[in-house]
Amino acid sequence: MNRTKYRLLLGSILFLVILAVVFIFWQGKQQSSQGRAQTYQPAASGTVGKILVSMDPTAWKAGIGEQVRECLQSPVPGLPQPEPFFTYMFIAPPDFSDFKIFRQVLFVANLSDSTYANRRILQLLAPEELQQFKNGTQQVSLFLQHDRYARGQILVFLVGKNTEALQHYLQDEASREQLLFVFEDHLATYMAQSIQQAKVHAVSLMNTLKNKFGLTFALPPNYKEVVRDKDFIWIGTVSDNAYQNIWISRLPYQGKEMYDTTFIIKHRDRMGERFLRYNPKREGSFVQTETRVPLHVRDTHLNGTPVREYAGLWVLESRRRGGGFVGYAFEHKGYFYYIEAYIYAPGREKLPVLRRLKGILNTMELFDRADNTPIAAR
Repeated sequence: MNRTKYRLLLGSILFLVILAVVFIFWQGKQQSSQGRAQTYQPAASGTVGKILVSMDPTAWKAGIGEQVRECLQSPVPGLPQPEPFFTYMFIAPPDFSDFKIFRQVLFVANLSDSTYANRRILQLLAPEELQQFKNGTQQVSLFLQHDRYARGQILVFLVGKNTEALQHYLQDEASREQLLFVFEDHLATYMAQSIQQAKVHAVSLMNTLKNKFGLTFALPPNYKEVVRDKDFIWIGTVSDNAYQNIWISRLPYQGKEMYDTTFIIKHRDRMGERFLRYNPKREGSFVQTETRVPLHVRDTHLNGTPVREYAGLWVLESRRRGGGFVGYAFEHKGYFYYIEAYIYAPGREKLPVLRRLKGILNTMELFDRADNTPIAAR
């Protein structure tokens, strides 16, 4: 190789090296400018079901603070004994920096109160969002921030234009539920992610659900099939002194009236009498709806799929045992699906168990019936 060719080759190599370095540096700048650094945030911490509340200390001790406490400790629908949605811990806004990676945080601020605590909270909001709220007619607003200081975190800002507006919001049943289910749905997502990240799942059963029903969940390995029919399956497990059950049913979709509570009750009672039998030899040992307590109904999502949620109580027809349930109805590929999680946990708190089951259901994936690709073992 002559000297000229050697210099050309060396120059080409040097040019490629410089180009690669520039590209890597540019990529790094792009990732940084797009918030890539958030990948390295710590994971959010905090006891499941506990909310960190931060507001003006004087308001916390009386008035608004009392209503906030009552709201957070409202009883959860669908449980046989009263259990509060959340426990709480109070921290004054100036001390929040010591707890900034807490998983669920509620800030309460009053625009008509210029205390130092209120100003500190409002400084955490985007100025344009806050100004838009100030200029609008709405008296109370919720501002949400996800993953601001930690992965899996939610910050909820309850901001009112004055004390009266905040009091009205916290006294209104629909508004209270709006606030509670922001946190509850976030918790369901957190539980779902924890279940999905587990090292082992009941892969064979997950494939059965996918092939037979066109959907599946990330199921813990201790779940087993109990009863299966053409358009029905009951799976469950027993752990932590609690019976944890999930059942899936489907029907040809016939119209929106299938979402009515009357239809749902008739359908689940029919499925209970036919399939959900604990002792076929004992009269009355099948699951029915406890109609003396009305169903709590709301529209929500399961892993992105719009669903209608029904929470209520179940009993054996003989009334020898009972418990809480949460069910979801939706349409998919010409079918009306109703899936339900129900528990039997005598002598212990039911809410942690119910949340675990809701976490499983929030891992739901829907498939085209033509997709027979098996789910890979983990």
